Amino acid sequence: MRKVLFWDFDGTLVVSNPMWPEAMLRIIQSETGRTDLTFHDIRPHTRIGFTWHTPDDDHTGYKGQLWWERMFVRFAEVLKLFGVPEDRALPAARRMQEEILRISNYEIYPDTKEVLQYAIDRGWENYILSNNYPDMDLTMDALGLTPYFKDMVISARLGWDKPRAELFQYALDLAGIRRVSSGFVDAEGSEVQCFMVGDNPVADVFGASRVGLPCILVHKKTTVEDLVPAAYEFDTLTQMKQLL
Repeated sequence: MRKVLFWDFDGTLVVSNPMWPEAMLRIIQSETGRTDLTFHDIRPHTRIGFTWHTPDDDHTGYKGQLWWERMFVRFAEVLKLFGVPEDRALPAARRMQEEILRISNYEIYPDTKEVLQYAIDRGWENYILSNNYPDMDLTMDALGLTPYFKDMVISARLGWDKPRAELFQYALDLAGIRRVSSGFVDAEGSEVQCFMVGDNPVADVFGASRVGLPCILVHKKTTVEDLVPAAYEFDTLTQMKQLL
């Protein structure tokens, strides 16, 4: 039987760090010389405005570099709030792409590569399924994660964001998997076992449920307020080994 895992990235394979406000803070400080700000001042402005904050909207007109161009406009608005002159705001905002691609922003969980390889050794195929910027594959390469995955589904390349069913359906189609009444099968009709692996009860667990995909929740717990329970919950990736 074929076995497939669809993996979230941020908060699942790497520690969820506040890299967006920190990157913006570095730019503000370099442009204005301000030393009175911390990332806590910037963070409220990065909790809105990204495509994944409004997943029900149609973002298909902003794919690839157009996603960044849209975000540069949003970033420039924030920079101006913190004193960056209007004529410098958009050029400064464009530096965000380079800042976010800095490998120092990312910290891989200590068991990430071990568990990915463990899954491969037991016949699982790994796919990335992430709400993220379009050139995230460069980050994957820099972190040494690309060899563990067959392919990547990245929201900003497609214009859909989790929990949209379209993004999950695209991932299933990419992997050559279709849903039937009894579960999932491949193109030949053979049974396929598959899971979404993520850390977000809405984006990952609820989103996957929209296409009937069971989810393994890691590093977090669902609560009674969550829309859909996870199929499995583990505190660490290492604990997933008992299932794999």
